[in-house]
Amino acid sequence: MSYKKGFTLVELLGVFVILSIIVLVTFPYATGLLRNTKDSEYKRFEKNLFLATEAYIESNSEIYSQFSENGTIDYISISDLIENQFLSKKMTNPKTKTEINENGCIKVTKNNDELNYEYISEGDFGLSQYTTESLLSLYDAYKQPITTNGTSYLKNLNTVSDETMSQLRGFDNGWNKEYLSFDGVDDNVEVGYKNREFSDGITFEIVVKINEIKTTSQEFFGNWEGAGGGLGYNKDGGIYFNLYLVSKKSYATVKTTISPNAWYTITGTYDGSNMKIYVNGELKNSISISDTIKASPVSIAIGGNPTVNSSGNYKVTNPGNIDMKRAALYSRALTEEEVFNNHQLDKKRYGI
Repeated sequence: MSYKKGFTLVELLGVFVILSIIVLVTFPYATGLLRNTKDSEYKRFEKNLFLATEAYIESNSEIYSQFSENGTIDYISISDLIENQFLSKKMTNPKTKTEINENGCIKVTKNNDELNYEYISEGDFGLSQYTTESLLSLYDAYKQPITTNGTSYLKNLNTVSDETMSQLRGFDNGWNKEYLSFDGVDDNVEVGYKNREFSDGITFEIVVKINEIKTTSQEFFGNWEGAGGGLGYNKDGGIYFNLYLVSKKSYATVKTTISPNAWYTITGTYDGSNMKIYVNGELKNSISISDTIKASPVSIAIGGNPTVNSSGNYKVTNPGNIDMKRAALYSRALTEEEVFNNHQLDKKRYGI
């Protein structure tokens, strides 16, 4: 009978050591190779997103015209790219191994005469994500004002509104690509809606920075000629929301305090029973008063109180020295949840 000689313990230990060394040497390389492969896949994924976004912008002359100047910023939602067939809904994110998140977006910035793209996977900060029910007017300072025959307009981004274009009055050079700057003298945006009956309630909402405390009030979104109301700022640091009510035969007011030289989302709502004022999505003050809003015969404006004299000439009083990123007008009172959600979008979209 013959026996095959086996490995000794020393030999087995030697083999184990050699294999361990091989693993230690090759594992980082293999891991790095795998990581590089995944990184390459994700870069290709992003490149396809950016190419789709570029094609979408070039196919839409209205969006393309917004990027005429360096520093311009906009957000293109993934859902818009899919809906317009520039992306497949089944496109897979290599990092998550799941279909692309339709609630994401592409941030587009023009620098050095080139468009730069950034993929934001976990949030769509486009304007379509804000509350749209009962929206009348929406203005966004990322959007360049339009000039026609020497007159400048800020476009109402609510395309189903009767008031599609809002005239800029008094401005010399108020747009700096990230906000619209009002000089506190005569700059204003004529929104429209004169004699509008807000029978179902109203909401004024604005992303604003107050640049100067004046000895007089600054009225920066509304109309107060003969009735109406809106949002304004007192010299004592008080931000207010007021409305002229039919039965009361005077203005009802809620107010709170904010500081100048800081960005805020300010929201005033009235549903026919409760008047509320919010700062950065948080309810700050409210009163209960059941009544009806009395309409003003003058257009609503941003930047001051619009008036028309006996000769029919338009001007603003109590102008606001303010910067504005977004302004929205609704024909109903937004809920507390809607106000909060709008502010969360403001934080992400504008970095406030």
